[in-house]
Amino acid sequence: MKDLKNFIKPILFLTLALVVLSLFRSVDFRVMMTKIQNNIQEGLKVVKVTDEKSEINDENLSIKFKVPSIHYDNKEVEKNINSYIKRNIKEYINVQRHINKINSYNEKYILNITYNVVFEDENIINIVIEKNTTWGNKKYKLEKDSYVFSLKNGDRIYLDEFLKGNEDYDVVISDTIKNNIDKKHPLYNKLDINKNTNYYIQDRYINIYFNPYKQSGDNTQYEFKIPYNAFKNKIEVFNNFFLINIEKSIIKKNNKYLKSTLEIPIITSENSEINNKINSIIKKDILNFYENSLKEAESYLQDFDLDNSNFVANSTFEIKKNRDDVISILVKYYKYSGGAHGYYEYIPYNIDLRKGNFIALKDIFKDNVDYKMLINKEIENQIKEMRKNEKYIDKIYEFHGIKENQKFYLQDGKIVIFFDLYDIAPYAAGVPEFPITSKNIENQIELEYMTLIK
Repeated sequence: MKDLKNFIKPILFLTLALVVLSLFRSVDFRVMMTKIQNNIQEGLKVVKVTDEKSEINDENLSIKFKVPSIHYDNKEVEKNINSYIKRNIKEYINVQRHINKINSYNEKYILNITYNVVFEDENIINIVIEKNTTWGNKKYKLEKDSYVFSLKNGDRIYLDEFLKGNEDYDVVISDTIKNNIDKKHPLYNKLDINKNTNYYIQDRYINIYFNPYKQSGDNTQYEFKIPYNAFKNKIEVFNNFFLINIEKSIIKKNNKYLKSTLEIPIITSENSEINNKINSIIKKDILNFYENSLKEAESYLQDFDLDNSNFVANSTFEIKKNRDDVISILVKYYKYSGGAHGYYEYIPYNIDLRKGNFIALKDIFKDNVDYKMLINKEIENQIKEMRKNEKYIDKIYEFHGIKENQKFYLQDGKIVIFFDLYDIAPYAAGVPEFPITSKNIENQIELEYMTLIK
């Protein structure tokens, strides 16, 4: 952000100077301001995109393509995005050439592939690849592929991730589309909205489309605008989407007593002091797990004559929530020391990045709220619902209330309460989880935490 401010300052001074100059000279001020605005817009872009053009001529098939090549400060992200797009375009071209060879078209087919950058900010970029095939007498087929990428890690952002926090996004989109088409429309009873559904970003809308979205001889609509306010929870594209970068450090430790692979999350936010504090605590906890596991293995195996042990102690992690103001990470520990199966335990780290504090369950609720009773009732109700489908559920769960330091993580507008192995159920039941939707208890939640959970 500092770089952007430093860039904008001289432009503002230049603008002011030109305004003054225009008072004394016959300068076309409107043309001048248009140029300045264009320069500002270009300067605010964090990704530079250049064209790569080429042409292929097969028998009865001509392919011309102009594909994007992005240039970005983070070279790993740049590589990921470029390779993803080019790989998909190459596969599409190869398929079209193969179809041409098999079918031996009598007519000349011309395929033009171009692109547009339809949305870009400091966190994401949305590139649309357009594929226009023409042949014969004004016959055509238009297709497009929209790719939304995170500029923090180069990963593609699928529809469910873009609309995270809106579990019913498929229903909302389906209903919105059905309200804009009649029952005779080919899509009316065949809408299957899921994470792979095509979308691209446009102002305060997302455009949902189905390929081919246009073709000769068919005026049917296959592209639909869905306004952001159709969804219950806000869309985070304008709210530092994927701002926090969480990388993985791997430590391998092998000796005659214990084999370990330790995955350690490394958080990088804009606040280095908070980063150091959080990373230090999590790393220390993971290394303590290893040291304690090693002591257990040595104590048990020291009287045995062995070259290698089958004792294992590993750690992995899963990111449950990742936003500029809050992250929720689940560190997963696994130990095996012989027997029928290993033992695993999950440790959550729910972090308020505004202050650099770890969030306790009691912190989330207002002071006058008996949060334990509230959560206990929610869990009991969920067990009752499960009992309707499984008559043996009473023999599986023995729930008597949550603990003072109850484990939980945050995800998609929910507080997910979970229990260790054997806490309330046998080993075969795994780690029981009970998601509590924040909307159902929002009156009991502190306002400052309500914004974090959403």
